[in-house]
Amino acid sequence: RQGAVEKLKDKRCMLGVTALGYVGINLDATVETLTELVKLDPEFFKKDMHVPAKLPRTMGAMMSVWSALSGVSSSCAGMVKVFHFCGTGGTVLHDACWWGNLELIQALIVNLGVSPTTPCPDTLRGHIAAGLTPYEIVLLRWRGTAIQELAKALFEANGHGAAVEQASSSKQYAAAAAKLQRQCAATGKSKGKKLSKAAD
Repeated sequence: RQGAVEKLKDKRCMLGVTALGYVGINLDATVETLTELVKLDPEFFKKDMHVPAKLPRTMGAMMSVWSALSGVSSSCAGMVKVFHFCGTGGTVLHDACWWGNLELIQALIVNLGVSPTTPCPDTLRGHIAAGLTPYEIVLLRWRGTAIQELAKALFEANGHGAAVEQASSSKQYAAAAAKLQRQCAATGKSKGKKLSKAAD
């Protein structure tokens, strides 16, 4: 197992994440998954958990093309949506917040010391989470749910109450929330038109 990890630890999949990064987008991942992986090469993985996703060159070029054509091509827009749905393009913490994995969020912040204030980079070309801090991502995706309330308590209990306070007044977050609202409204209209045509 050690040999396999050594060969693959810094390899990135089409989503731009390493083995550690994949933990953040894997809904079955647990603290045990993270802990066992880090144990195999502590020096490498403790550095890697601060590194955002990086798309392979070919995939990055394809994402640029899809993003550029998404306004006129539904298939290109669909490919962008698939990538944006899977992860944020940020670090393992950004992705854990995107998926509301409280167990991982706690392990990364409390046990491994990952910064909860680092903004998510725009790796995936226009991802709605780009520029947001981990808690802002939680607020964007899980506002009004038990996940958001538990994450808020977790941040505050571990000395990161300022991150919670700043999120609610963040212009970056407000812009992302407004964008998400517009996307939801557009999706609703699109579905309404399809249902109307079907009824006709």
